[in-house]
Amino acid sequence: MFNFFIDGSIDDNIPFGEIRQKVFLLISKDDMHLVSEFFDKNEIDVIEYQWQYIASNHLKIANSIRKFFMVIDIVYDNEKSVIE
Repeated sequence: MFNFFIDGSIDDNIPFGEIRQKVFLLISKDDMHLVSEFFDKNEIDVIEYQWQYIASNHLKIANSIRKFFMVIDIVYDNEKSVIE
């Protein structure tokens, strides 16, 4: 239902009533009321959202980081190294 707000193919001059009718084909008025209450009562935690994204895409992220470390040239001073 939120896609109606960001859908560039929908003309801005379409009356709101038409959009509302399309939304109610996807979700009932009662369910829409529940969704509205949920968003009114809950603040969206951006940090939590970012961690959910990382958790669901961890393999892709790890692979990207691995590729990055494979191409950088890491230089260290052998005399001052803590690794012996």
